[in-house]
Amino acid sequence: MVWDTLCEMTAADFRRLALSLPGAEEGSHMGSADFRVGGRIFATLAAESKGYGNLMLTPELQADFVAEEPGIFLPIPGGWGRNGATHVRLAQVNEDLLAGALRTGVAGLLFGMVFLLSGNLAAPMILHSVIDLSALMILRPGEMEIAANQAVS
Repeated sequence: MVWDTLCEMTAADFRRLALSLPGAEEGSHMGSADFRVGGRIFATLAAESKGYGNLMLTPELQADFVAEEPGIFLPIPGGWGRNGATHVRLAQVNEDLLAGALRTGVAGLLFGMVFLLSGNLAAPMILHSVIDLSALMILRPGEMEIAANQAVS
């Protein structure tokens, strides 16, 4: 796999990548750094002391990430994890995979916000046709690997 190349990430790298996303801002929740778009949290460093960054994914995306890279992604224990909150092992993830996972978290958040605000399943697709969300592509881990391999060749 393309992700077999280790490039240990740090909390500072996680922060840099999270804040590089369009509209991302750093905040704080219960004494830990969090990262938000539109006031909604898409990632945190709440488990930084344990070597984790955290992503807020859908349960379906979480299952895909965990199945594809179980040594890197794992559900946060308890109810948060059942709702998609996912640990990322910073010592095991490389920059490309972490950046893609953060983009996936933001894209899912934006599409969810549009749906909740509109109550219309078509609204996220309408948003996508009006705003270029190419920087926030939702890619599952296997699709990220394919895209990375195509970029290299």
